[in-house]
Amino acid sequence: MARENALPGNIIGKYYVNHHCIDCGNCRNSAPLFFSRRKNGADGHSIVHKQPALGPEENWIEEIAKECPTEAIQDDGESESWKST
Repeated sequence: MARENALPGNIIGKYYVNHHCIDCGNCRNSAPLFFSRRKNGADGHSIVHKQPALGPEENWIEEIAKECPTEAIQDDGESESWKST
C-alpha cells in the first residue's frame, strides 16, 4: 500500500494506518501505547501516534497488523521521508 493512502494524523515513521481502517478499535485495544483514535466529524479512524522501538515493540506492532481485519496497518520499511498531516 502506498504511503499516500495514510490517514491524517499518523506520526512520521515506519508504521501507519491507511484509508482501509473501519474504526473497529482492535489495534487501540491491543496496543494503546502506539494507536489512538482520531475523530473525523461523527466518524473516526485509528492512527499510529507513537512508533515502536526495534525488537519486542516492533514485533508486537507486526502481530497487531496481521490481526487487522482490513489490513489497514501498513509498514513502509525504513523510510521516514513523508510528512504527518
